[in-house]
Amino acid sequence: MAISLKEDNAILNNEEVESLLQDQDAFVTYLLASCDHGTTRDQISGVLGKSGLSSIDKLISSNLIKDDNGRISVVTDGILVRSFDSIKSHLSTYARFYKTSHVGQKRNYVHSLSSGLNKKGVEKGQELHREFHEKMQALYRDENYKGEIPMFSVGFCDSFTSIESEKGRELQ
Repeated sequence: MAISLKEDNAILNNEEVESLLQDQDAFVTYLLASCDHGTTRDQISGVLGKSGLSSIDKLISSNLIKDDNGRISVVTDGILVRSFDSIKSHLSTYARFYKTSHVGQKRNYVHSLSSGLNKKGVEKGQELHREFHEKMQALYRDENYKGEIPMFSVGFCDSFTSIESEKGRELQ
């Protein structure tokens, strides 16, 4: 959250917006509309099918997006900063749009690693993710890289066990 809150034009999420964006299709529609140049009904229906079109109407009636002569964009410009619960719930949304057909096309990247780490290794992994987040945030905000291709980047790490279970083991 500390990195996200550094955005020059951060929009802090509220419960009503978060509730509306729980719906995967509404969420993706909002993301497409929030691109610098907005989006179109054709692009939304190309990505989401017919359900995207109903998401447009839902978000317009909620005053989150607008249709200005066919260009769909957000009503309030800025970077929406969502809660950790919202971010977690939409990991599957992002995974839904990961395309294996893009592998080798310089369009996507995925990795999966798991093993046991000591406390120092866990902290180092979290630090590397934070650095990656900062670098990706800088890329997405750099005017030299702005364009028409709607992209997403997601990164996360965690332990399979809880902090509480680790504390219990330390006492033994």
